[in-house]
Amino acid sequence: MEVEKARFGCTQCLPEDADAAGEALKQMSIHKALIQESHYSIKLRVCKTCQQAFVSVFTERTDWQDGKDPQRWLVMPLTTDEVTRLSALQEISALERSVQLIAPDRRSLCLDYPKGHPSKVFWPRGLRIGIHD
Repeated sequence: MEVEKARFGCTQCLPEDADAAGEALKQMSIHKALIQESHYSIKLRVCKTCQQAFVSVFTERTDWQDGKDPQRWLVMPLTTDEVTRLSALQEISALERSVQLIAPDRRSLCLDYPKGHPSKVFWPRGLRIGIHD
């Protein structure tokens, strides 16, 4: 018997096209900021259409030479239990560890804006918090 994969979201928040999913991120409500710094944040977001919860991680490195700061957003849908667990964490290192351990094989969305290279939006697996200031 084949195990059915969990389905997340709707066509509004998780369209198949990565670029469209990146645009959909802008339409989500911010439910809770777990970490909020100028170059680093972890937030819980919610689709306004289907109420699917997501975790989003923003990282940025300050470019002291010409101001073109590399930025990256990673976004992954969450189960209700995952939202509850993340919301309860107070310590930053515990929160970061927990975010990175969530479903390493689950599809996530990456919006990558590297310095000196074209931006790209794609579907990796899992969440890895990158270097940030």
